[in-house]
Amino acid sequence: MPVVSRRVVVVGLAVLAASLWVTSALGASTNLSGTVTAGGTPYMKSIPVSQAGQISATISWTSPSAVLTVAIVNPSGAQVALNATNANPKTVNFNAIDTGTYKIRVKAKSGSSAFTGTVTYPGIALPTFAAQIGSGSTGHATVYPSGLDVGPDGTIYVADTGNDQVAAYSQSGALLWRKGARGVRTAGNFANPRDLTYLNGDLYVDDTGNNRIQVLDASNGSTIGSPWTGLPSTLGITAGKDSVGNNIILVSEDTSNKIAVFSTTGTLKCTIAVPSTGSGSTLKQALPRDAATDAAGNVYVAAYQQDRMDEFGPVVGNTCPTTLTRTWGTSGNGPLQFKRPYGVATDGSGHVFVADSDNERIQEFNATGTTLIATYGDKTPANGGSGDFFQLRRVAVANGQVYGADLWGLHIDRFTAPGPTPAQTYPAMFSAPPQGFFNEPSGMTFDNAGNLYVADSVNQRIQQFTPGADGATWSKGAMWGARGWGASDLSGFNWPRDISYAPSTNTLWVADTKNNRLLEFHTDGSSTNNSITVGGPLTWPYAVDASGGSLIVADTFANKVESWTGSTVNWSTSTANGIGLKSPYDVAVADGIVYVADSANKRIVELNANTGAYIATVGTGSLHSPQGVAIDPTNGNIWVSDTSFNKLVEFPAAGGAPIQTVSAPNGAFNHPTHLDVHTDASGNAYLYVADVYNDRVVILNLNEGP
Repeated sequence: MPVVSRRVVVVGLAVLAASLWVTSALGASTNLSGTVTAGGTPYMKSIPVSQAGQISATISWTSPSAVLTVAIVNPSGAQVALNATNANPKTVNFNAIDTGTYKIRVKAKSGSSAFTGTVTYPGIALPTFAAQIGSGSTGHATVYPSGLDVGPDGTIYVADTGNDQVAAYSQSGALLWRKGARGVRTAGNFANPRDLTYLNGDLYVDDTGNNRIQVLDASNGSTIGSPWTGLPSTLGITAGKDSVGNNIILVSEDTSNKIAVFSTTGTLKCTIAVPSTGSGSTLKQALPRDAATDAAGNVYVAAYQQDRMDEFGPVVGNTCPTTLTRTWGTSGNGPLQFKRPYGVATDGSGHVFVADSDNERIQEFNATGTTLIATYGDKTPANGGSGDFFQLRRVAVANGQVYGADLWGLHIDRFTAPGPTPAQTYPAMFSAPPQGFFNEPSGMTFDNAGNLYVADSVNQRIQQFTPGADGATWSKGAMWGARGWGASDLSGFNWPRDISYAPSTNTLWVADTKNNRLLEFHTDGSSTNNSITVGGPLTWPYAVDASGGSLIVADTFANKVESWTGSTVNWSTSTANGIGLKSPYDVAVADGIVYVADSANKRIVELNANTGAYIATVGTGSLHSPQGVAIDPTNGNIWVSDTSFNKLVEFPAAGGAPIQTVSAPNGAFNHPTHLDVHTDASGNAYLYVADVYNDRVVILNLNEGP
């Protein structure tokens, strides 16, 4: 009986009673098998009868000297049918009126023998809520500041990307307001907001995950007008000036290598193409993260991937500049050098401030970039520095003070003078969320010892849990990981979305999603120093599952599924049954078949694990946005997360109409994605659900055990 090793998520180790809403197509069967001896313990198999109808059980046994009996026991524990004849095989029937858990009992009347059989009954195995790990905001840092700006009164506005919110703090650090509800796309809510800018009492928010700009009232966070929709990938936004001093909004379109220039009401005026460097194998695009203007309208662009600053002339009316005025900076950590410049701002004197993110410092230059005037901040002491930055993202300048948004340091620094040490941090107390809690738990897997590993995506870490008495009971184990980047850092993550255990090597593979790679670890969390680069900046390995000595990968943004052995691609496919894959979000491998959650095509696709050849399609007409899939090792049935409808759907192993749908275990699901079915030490199967926006792993007992 195959066991599928894949993923699981958790938070706050509490087992809670709850209701479980289930709708089902009734009628089920299951297998019977075991060995019984006269005078020994009977074999008992539980069956969930969910409507009136006939129960029929048939057994046969191998030893001709033995005689076995088969009986049916009702939910009250009373025997209601028995076949004690000497016939082999033999059948027992009962017309059930009451619903509940019946049992098939097999005993040896004489001798000893192994047996097999089947039972059919009017119902299906209905899952029940068993436990959850996590839930609530305990697994969240107070703030994950990816973007910031400062108003004229000193109010600090924060794009809190890890909490999917926008917040405002007073100069003293008091929270003034916070807006946004996760998982709801209506105006006033956000998905991964990466930056914001203040202008004349309004906030313009780069609502990156929703591909739009939202305008808020800076005094209270209420929405103004309708969002600007239909934007491509964006990572920065700044209010600036054109050539005659009119207000404009600059939006950094990173993968398009452009700066889009809008009016303050959302009309696109023009775009600035940020040039590439090199050619052929040395071609390097800018992937701009931010832009700003000085008072004269000159445009400064943080060319993130090129480790330099680009300067253009002003926007004139609806016409953008087409040629560079100058560039400055080279790759390095010295003066006038950069490692991944992420943010840029200017002050009233025309000075240019650059958030030199991987050098963990803010550099202040004159307007032409020829002179370094001052440096603010430094790496944390733990990283060999004397300052406070762990992963700097943005810079803002207001009232003669300099502010830095330290995304993965989980705070904002305010500097009143150059140097490594800030005058103030916001919030005053900041630390990583405690172990056992999550912020968007996503991928899950189990090793051969039964340990559970969870990809705690937004917190950039993996958490291990050790098994207890059954599949619903877990204790905290090891934990590792932090924000990381680059070929020299094979222990750091950038929003890891999945994890899979490889039995052949006793190692773990993590889908380090936004770093576009797979990372291998020992089960204690130490790196094996092995990695696989899946693709370039336009790819997203969102799911991984080990199959023999290979890895099956869902490359979501590239719309393909691949099989890798080491650095070799065994096969790659972007179509299934003549239809192009669209946003494949999950993969599960069982019995030589790859099951693909082909999300935008609203289907589950089955592929040959050795060749990638198409086998079958499941769920057409029944699913809306499947983003998770797992196989029940007990019966081969297919469990699917229908994410946009916040429910789970079970399909029979052979495909066809859904067997049942499940929702609201201990509160409704909110964006369920990756799934895993794991059998505990007693042989009971549990379904583990990454309930992402509820920050928990939900554990359902599939009620299929003896």
